[in-house]
Amino acid sequence: MSSITHPEVKKRLSLKHDHFNRNGQSNKAWRRIIPLKKRKTVRAFRKRSNDLLKSETELLDDNATRRMLSLKTRKVLDWVSVHLGEWLQRKQLAHHNSLDQ
Repeated sequence: MSSITHPEVKKRLSLKHDHFNRNGQSNKAWRRIIPLKKRKTVRAFRKRSNDLLKSETELLDDNATRRMLSLKTRKVLDWVSVHLGEWLQRKQLAHHNSLDQ
């Protein structure tokens, strides 16, 4: 049982410690999805490079080597979680700004 019994103190601590995921999914789902996205980008890079090598095996000209050197892995963008209090402040600020316009 929690030692904090006053509701206002609980709410203040909740806003300070809890996080909000801006990606629209739960924390547990996001922990699973980030490694999955990273594996997908590595697989896509490997497939592109293998396809380029297979299609150009007999004609390894300068153009094919240039394309091989220009291949890069895509970055996986991770939306960082934000404290719940900060997110609510930003949301209220955005709401007030939209009302002013």
